[in-house]
Amino acid sequence: MIYFTIMESLTNFVCDLFHINHKNRDDDNENIQVWPRTLSLSPLEHIYGLVWMPKNVNTYERELLYSIHSLPFYFGSLLEDDDVQVQLLVNCGDCFLTNPPQTTYNTPPTSSLLSRIKFINARRSYYTFSHYILTALGTNDIILKANIIFKRNTFVLEKLPDIDIHTFIAENNLNTISKPWFIEKKQIISGRGIKQAQPFLLSIDERRRYFRLGIFERKVLCLDSRRKIPVSVLSLEAYDREFQKKLINEANLLRNFGNIHIEKLWGLCCDDGECMIVLEEVVYGSLVPYLRTGNRNEGQLINFCYQISEGLRYLEDHDFILYHFNIYYLYITYNYTIKISLIGSSKEELIMRSPKELYEYEEAVVWLPPECFERNGTFNFLSLSYIFGNVVWSIFNNGMNPIFDMSKENRKSTTSLGGSKNFTFSSKGCIKKNYLRKLGMFQTSIPRNIIKNVLFKCWDVNINNRPNFAILCKEIKKLQM
Repeated sequence: MIYFTIMESLTNFVCDLFHINHKNRDDDNENIQVWPRTLSLSPLEHIYGLVWMPKNVNTYERELLYSIHSLPFYFGSLLEDDDVQVQLLVNCGDCFLTNPPQTTYNTPPTSSLLSRIKFINARRSYYTFSHYILTALGTNDIILKANIIFKRNTFVLEKLPDIDIHTFIAENNLNTISKPWFIEKKQIISGRGIKQAQPFLLSIDERRRYFRLGIFERKVLCLDSRRKIPVSVLSLEAYDREFQKKLINEANLLRNFGNIHIEKLWGLCCDDGECMIVLEEVVYGSLVPYLRTGNRNEGQLINFCYQISEGLRYLEDHDFILYHFNIYYLYITYNYTIKISLIGSSKEELIMRSPKELYEYEEAVVWLPPECFERNGTFNFLSLSYIFGNVVWSIFNNGMNPIFDMSKENRKSTTSLGGSKNFTFSSKGCIKKNYLRKLGMFQTSIPRNIIKNVLFKCWDVNINNRPNFAILCKEIKKLQM
């Protein structure tokens, strides 16, 4: 009885910490069973991290997720960049397991790298829920890739399903490279050896305004003396020990969270009185400066929108509400992949637990939907749909902020929860489409009517009419065809 009480308390704490909702839209109906009903850590999760389950997970998927995260040499999407893969493959027989390539706006590998890659059985796999890639360094520096599937509660070679992955590794004398998590301070060194500078950086002032927890620095993570990976590091040394401990405990729960369009964590460092959070490297920098240069390819901009919708769909599937989301929390990295930044927007916590802090900052207020400013304001995934519409508009307008009159006086009246005003409309009775056109939001920079239609759906005043991210992904994917 005491055990279940403790686990219930842990469940409530973690769910509150990471915005996991116990109730769905019909939350007034107490008879409806909702996800998650329980949240407990298995022995494997204590070793390999919390396993995050989608809200509609089935038994097969649940077993697969627990199994894949129990493999210490599984890197997920952390090695999507071919250059980083090569950094890990030092000796003949080195190997690791990853997701298949998922980048949608891909630049081909260099000819020298491509000539080294050999797919076993000459078949290249693309991402599905149960497919993975075992990558190994063979003789003559040839990189071998084998398709792995989950079958009969184990991982086997797709073309040789009677051979499980552990047997294959043992019989071929392969050396598995383990993914790091708990990192020593001496493993993090200066990033001077990084091959190029980030060309698209926010100004110092912008970084301080949007990333209040601290400034991210480019460093190098040394797995050993020969394996070095470029990373991004957030130092917590400016904070007291208790606050550092709090942030590290929160970050520890994100170990297995995220997909290719979410900036993931490489590990945590608490050494010599200094704590650091180590994240994926951002190759090119922020999306906003990239857009400000102008003259970007329409197809690429549409692809950016699709990638962002995929990242937000992942959050939606896991009931993980990202209150601070806007275009300033989007990175552009290898192969022009877009990643959403989860951490650092709040000076008081790792990830915002509510939108209340947003009302204090003009740069955050301008992105919020009207319902946030009602007397009983709400913020849910359909609110994120509205903000996503703002981001899409901004992408096609060189990274501009989408709201126009946000003087301090207007913001003061806007954020007064005692009134019914919102910052977008002059009155509730106005017709949104005409009002937006009057403001001149649509110029030649919006290339297709179908994009405008997506925006209007996201910006619908009636929150229940807005599309979810599963629908938005489908709508935007049509534009890529």
